[in-house]
Amino acid sequence: MEQELVAAMAGLGTVIIFSTLAATIAQIAGMGLAFRKAGDSWWKAIIPIYDVYTQTKIAKAPMSWFWIMLGTIFGGCFIMGIGTGMALAVDPTGTDVGGAALVLILLGTAATLVGAVYSLMISYRLVRAFGKGVGFFIGLLLFAPIFWLILGLDSSEYQLADKPA
Repeated sequence: MEQELVAAMAGLGTVIIFSTLAATIAQIAGMGLAFRKAGDSWWKAIIPIYDVYTQTKIAKAPMSWFWIMLGTIFGGCFIMGIGTGMALAVDPTGTDVGGAALVLILLGTAATLVGAVYSLMISYRLVRAFGKGVGFFIGLLLFAPIFWLILGLDSSEYQLADKPA
């Protein structure tokens, strides 16, 4: 009985790994095609963080949005990590967090949420740059690999080519 359970879990893990890999490849391919459609290099979709920088440029969003998003997400995660470390140092079981640790965890969470809002604003500007609406934006948020492929392969055109940032 136990061997069958282990085998089933291994099979499930394999399916999850290959599904995640397929979704990642599909998203990078769609993003690269969309970048090319906007007149940029496809390879920029492969590099983490640089792909979001490129999306910000393509969307003609203020570059400060990218830096705010990046700083608040990384800073928020760092602050949450410090708060969690403090909480575990005080009480390894995690039942008594402590006031300062809780404040740091909440502050880090708030900063990360600010970064998420800026990320959403950049994504919305990006889909608008290709003439897409709110429905496509929601689809991109919920099913990114599929909607990046649609954006890269459909007949929509990049509409901000000759407009200044």
